[in-house]
Amino acid sequence: ERALAFPVIEDGQARGVITLDQVRAVPAERRGIVTVREAFLPVRAVGEDDELLGALRVMAEEKAPALPVQLDRCGVGLLSQTEILRSLKLHELAAAKEVSLGKPRWRWRRV
Repeated sequence: ERALAFPVIEDGQARGVITLDQVRAVPAERRGIVTVREAFLPVRAVGEDDELLGALRVMAEEKAPALPVQLDRCGVGLLSQTEILRSLKLHELAAAKEVSLGKPRWRWRRV
């Protein structure tokens, strides 16, 4: 799976995400001098106990394809819309088969 967004971490804190679209929006002749700080999308991070639907709501409000994940006030990864929707779909399928999985789980990629 091709990554379309990456977490932006500064001093251990998740600050936002940088997406391929944001990089593409920088004129080609400036890509060598524009910094991530100038181009990234500042969005709030989610924690391991945040609800998936709440994370999707934040993504929709902030027009972000993903949110950084923080654990103990430290940026540790990224949660994407695709990962949330995949988890919810799997949970839906399991419920349809009358298999109880409990609360949907998700994992993040370590940075």
